[in-house]
Amino acid sequence: MKYLFYKPIKIKDPGEDVFFWSDTHFNHECKHWALPLWKARGFSSIEEHNECLIERWNSTVSANSTMFHLGDFAFGFNASETFKSVINRVNFSTLYVMPGNHNSGWKQLFELQRNNVWNISSNKRVIFIPNYVESFINNTLVVMSHYPILSFNGQSKGSFCLYGHVHGNLNKTDIGKIYSNAFSLEVCVETQPIPINFNSIQKLFSNREAVVFDSHN
Repeated sequence: MKYLFYKPIKIKDPGEDVFFWSDTHFNHECKHWALPLWKARGFSSIEEHNECLIERWNSTVSANSTMFHLGDFAFGFNASETFKSVINRVNFSTLYVMPGNHNSGWKQLFELQRNNVWNISSNKRVIFIPNYVESFINNTLVVMSHYPILSFNGQSKGSFCLYGHVHGNLNKTDIGKIYSNAFSLEVCVETQPIPINFNSIQKLFSNREAVVFDSHN
C-alpha cells in the first residue's frame, strides 16, 4: 500500500535552482468578469499579461532549473495550444505541473501521454503531478498543493507547505494572518510576482515560527 496515491519526489540540488510558481492563468481573458484577472494584475491586455509573465519566468528560471507550477497554468478553449506555446518559450529542465481547478490544457496534454512524463526534448521535460504532492528538497519535506492546507504533514518537524489558488485573498482574512506566520507560503502571481526559489523560501521561513495546528508535536 506504500505510495498508493503518490510517491514523494526527491531532489538534491542547489536550492537556488529549484523554483515555485502558481496560477499564471495564461490566456485567461475573463470576458464576463467585472474586473478581469489580467487587469487586476495591472496589465492593459491579456497579451501584455502573457508576455510579461513569460519574461518574468525567464528572468529568474534557467534552462537547467527545476520548476514546480502549482496549478491553473492556462485557460480557455485552446488552452492545450496555449500550454504548448508557453512551454516552448520558457526556461526549465524539468517542470512539475499540477492541474489546479482550471485544468484546461493540462488535462488534454496529460491524456496524450502514455505516462505522466512529456519529453519535449533531450534536456526538457514536463511531469504531470496531482493537486497534492510531497517532495524532499535537500532533505527538507515540502508539501505542495494547489489549495492551501491548514495542517500539513511534518508541520511540527520543520516541513514547508506551498500552495496557490487563493490569489492573495487568504492573507486578508483572520485565519490567513495567523497562517502567514507558519512555514507555509502562497506562490500565486499576486503574492510572488516572479518565481521564487527554494533558498529564498528557507530564508523567509528562518524569521518565522513553526505554527502547528495539530497534535503531532
